[in-house]
Amino acid sequence: ETYTPAERAKVQALNDFLVFSTVSIAVFSSGALQHLFGWSWVNLAMIAPMAIALAATLWLRYRPASA
Repeated sequence: ETYTPAERAKVQALNDFLVFSTVSIAVFSSGALQHLFGWSWVNLAMIAPMAIALAATLWLRYRPASA
């Protein structure tokens, strides 16, 4: 509903590119962290991003409904 029919394919392509790029960066970063510091550091490094994702999810879930 936000985009015109002509824009939908481009926006979907950009979204897919951003999602898969982010996943690729995360995979390679975790591999490098694991190789350099060990598995426990990979787990510790993921605490902050997971806490941010949890906070955002809770905020979206419990925010007041807009009119």
